[in-house]
Amino acid sequence: MKVVNRQIKGDVGSGYYYFGDYGEIPVGISYTEFQDVSQIVEDKKHYHKESSEYYIVFKGELQLEISDKTYTVDENQMIMVEPGEIHYVKAVTKTPLSTITFATVKKEGDKVNV
Repeated sequence: MKVVNRQIKGDVGSGYYYFGDYGEIPVGISYTEFQDVSQIVEDKKHYHKESSEYYIVFKGELQLEISDKTYTVDENQMIMVEPGEIHYVKAVTKTPLSTITFATVKKEGDKVNV
């Protein structure tokens, strides 16, 4: 049994949180919450070598670009990004926003910015 506390993801600003450092847990779990678009920091195009990534939207709406196609993920929906698919959060189109991002692999070097 392990209890892991939420931590602020310092590289992208307040509103972004994660659970567990590298080596502490085997998966990546991030939580994002925004009350308005002024809090949003731009995402960068990237892919994962091994990990599948799931974006789950509990409140609000966002757009992801995956392999040059734009997808809208609305409240109470989830989208899966497979390993090797270049993607990024293109826009938050409805706030307040509350999402969890879950990656099946959490190890250094899995995420590759393009």
